[in-house]
Amino acid sequence: MNKSGNLARDLTQQQLNTTDRLRDLLSLFSALRSNNRNLVAQLRGSIYELREHRRRLKQQHVLEITAERNTLDQPDLSKQFGLTRREAEVAELLSQGRSNQAIARALKISEHTARHHTQRILSKLEVHSRGEAGAKLRGMYLSPPT
Repeated sequence: MNKSGNLARDLTQQQLNTTDRLRDLLSLFSALRSNNRNLVAQLRGSIYELREHRRRLKQQHVLEITAERNTLDQPDLSKQFGLTRREAEVAELLSQGRSNQAIARALKISEHTARHHTQRILSKLEVHSRGEAGAKLRGMYLSPPT
């Protein structure tokens, strides 16, 4: 009876240890779940903040483009290269290395229209690439290598 009593006591002790360990694990999982909820809430807040900063930067960028547009010396471009007012605006953005998509966004025109203006500008400047046009407009034009 002594052996079976010890065996029963050991078995009961193991069951208690297992039960305690399960309670500890459940408590840990509960804490992890709570921490996870807090992290998700923090991430959502950070995402909202980033979106807000992005919106402000876009707005600031639009204001800068508008200010740049107001300081353009478009009559000189029009006289020197025979560009229309709109082509002069596009040419200024082109000289800054902007893509047709960026030009379209800045001037609130379609990409097709921006591409058309760009092609006309290249023709009027008598250059073959956007890079040459930008260099010529910035006053750094060198004749292409032969």
